[in-house]
Amino acid sequence: MLPEIPYNNWKPRRDQMALWSYLQGGGLRAVEVAHRRWGKDDIALHRTAVASTRRVGNYWHMLPQFNQCRKAIWEAVNPRTGMKRIDEAFPGEMRSSTRSTDMYIGFKNGGSWQL
Repeated sequence: MLPEIPYNNWKPRRDQMALWSYLQGGGLRAVEVAHRRWGKDDIALHRTAVASTRRVGNYWHMLPQFNQCRKAIWEAVNPRTGMKRIDEAFPGEMRSSTRSTDMYIGFKNGGSWQL
């Protein structure tokens, strides 16, 4: 049985709610101009987790450099929860495989996510 997504009772903060509501309501394209550490990656990760349960696909999360992906997303730990960011967004119950070498997660429904 798959866990409820967004996982671990994650909810966007009040200042993130407009973007989250737009995306959850079917918005396909968005531009958010926000300061560093606002939570743009958190919104994107959790929205992708939701989208991947609704539509099988190959999802990508991109940053300018490969090492930035590893540091900011793959290995990063949320200081509030103590969990890795990818584990917060993509719980083990929804994964069929996880490859750290190329930062890839395969989903049980046939989709995938990769940095």
